[in-house]
Amino acid sequence: MLARVRCLATGAAIGVGASAASSYLADNPLVMTQLKRKLSEAGGGSGSEKEEKPPLVCVVKMSGQIAAPAPGGLGARQTISLSAFEPVLEQAFKVEPRCVVLELNSPGGSPAQSSLLHSRLQQLRKKHPDVELLCYTTDVCASGGYYIASACDEIFVLPSSIVGSIGVVSPSVGLVELLRKWGVEDRTLTAGTSKAGDSPLRARDPVE
Repeated sequence: MLARVRCLATGAAIGVGASAASSYLADNPLVMTQLKRKLSEAGGGSGSEKEEKPPLVCVVKMSGQIAAPAPGGLGARQTISLSAFEPVLEQAFKVEPRCVVLELNSPGGSPAQSSLLHSRLQQLRKKHPDVELLCYTTDVCASGGYYIASACDEIFVLPSSIVGSIGVVSPSVGLVELLRKWGVEDRTLTAGTSKAGDSPLRARDPVE
């Protein structure tokens, strides 16, 4: 897992003359240009000890469905979860780079894992205030994926990227009038409130 944290650049520009530069970034010049500009802005003035050091950028790649970790084995599918990426993220911030970049492509998934990763990123950002946290996506960063990305200082995308849509959908139908027409009465018993709020057999409660 620690191999996922990679130094992408040395020198003034990200990816220039770096044999370990991400080919994925090189294939997306728009994202590359945006990150170069961001690193240039973060550099500040010249002549300081910090400026003399080559900028270090750590990239953490997150791709796929967000889900709770499952037992491993042959054919086990890689998913995004806190337990899978927490060691990587901690190591990325620990080396005190210029910035940590999330390469995030995910349609979403588990709300719990999304929230855990979002909170952990915020904690690491607070613990390392001098390390910027950036995110870039090329394909899709939606639902829980966008929730994770929202913990970053900035999100870089392509014009064709699908981004946003935090939330859930709960489709439902109402059969109250139909039941009344045929003389059918709903006698559902519940303990507590809001237990049958989405029942098609009763009218909507405005409070719920």
